[in-house]
Amino acid sequence: MREHLSVLLGDVGISVGPSQILLTTGASQALDFIIRLLLRPGDVALVDEPGYYNLFGMLRLQGVQVVGVPRNRDGPDIDALERLVALHQPKIYFVQTVMHNPTGTTMAPHIAFRVLQLAERCDFTLVEDDVFSDLQSDPTPRLATLDQLQRVIYVRSFSKTLSGSLRVGFIASQPGLIESLADIKMLTSITSSEFTERLIYLMLVDGHYRKYLARLRARLDEARFNTIRTFERIGIELFAEPADGMYLWARFPQIRDSLALAERVAREGLMLAPGTMFYPQLDLSPWIRFNVALCDNPRIQRWFERISTETETEAG
Repeated sequence: MREHLSVLLGDVGISVGPSQILLTTGASQALDFIIRLLLRPGDVALVDEPGYYNLFGMLRLQGVQVVGVPRNRDGPDIDALERLVALHQPKIYFVQTVMHNPTGTTMAPHIAFRVLQLAERCDFTLVEDDVFSDLQSDPTPRLATLDQLQRVIYVRSFSKTLSGSLRVGFIASQPGLIESLADIKMLTSITSSEFTERLIYLMLVDGHYRKYLARLRARLDEARFNTIRTFERIGIELFAEPADGMYLWARFPQIRDSLALAERVAREGLMLAPGTMFYPQLDLSPWIRFNVALCDNPRIQRWFERISTETETEAG
C-alpha cells in the first residue's frame, strides 16, 4: 500500500519513498497524531479562516491556542499572515492548498511561494491537508510539491472518494518525523485496520479507480455547474467559482447571520452548514457552505428560491 501511495504522490509532483509514509485511520487521525507530536498546551497554531471546524476542536482539546488566517480567493491573506506570525510566533500553520474547505478555492502559485518563504524565514511547520486531492481533474502544485516535504507535512485520505466508512488516510513527511508519528500511532491505537487498508489497496490497483474518479468528477462538475447557475438566477452571491470539488461558499445578500437561518430551516427538515462554524472564534457570518452533490435537487432548489424571495421581501 505504501509503495503504491509513493507512486500516486508522483502524480502531484511529490517525490517520496514508502518509508516516508504512515498509514492512518483517515485524515482526522493523521491530524491528531501531528498535533500530539508537535504541539503542547499554550502553543499557537494558525488555521485557515474560514476553515475546517473539526480541526479547531482537536487543537483546543490539546490546549493549543487557535489563530485564524483570513482566506482570500487566491489563498491566505499574506499581509495578515505575516502580521499574525510576527505577533504569535506559531509552531504550525494548518492549511489547505486545493479545493479548500469551505470556500472551494485553490491557492495561487505566487501565494504558495510566499507562504513557504515565510515558513522558512520564521521557522514554523506547514501541515497541508489535501483530503480532496482526487477530486481535482488537473493537478496543480501543492505546497508539498514545491517544498518536497522539507518543511511541509502532507496529509491525505480516500474518505471523500471511495467512502467515509472506509477510514484510510496517510501522512507523508521526512523519515525521522514519520518514525516519531509511528510511535504515537502505536501508543494510541496499536495499529490501523489492515483489512480496510488491503481493501483500499485492491480498489486502487485493480484498474477501476481512475475510471471511477473520472465519472465522479464529471458528476460533480455537472452538479456544480447547475448549482452555480441556480444561484446566479435567484441572486445567491458566490465567494468564488471553484473549478473542482464539492463545496460552494455563498450567501443570501439580505442575511447577516446564517446560523439563525440554519436554525430556522432545520425545523423544516433541511440542514445547512452556517458560516459561523467555520471560524475559530465562531464569528457571526452571512456565508454558508453548500455541498453541490446535494444542491442539484429540485426540492432543494425550490427552497433556495423561496428563501431568496422571503429575504428580499423582509429586506424591502
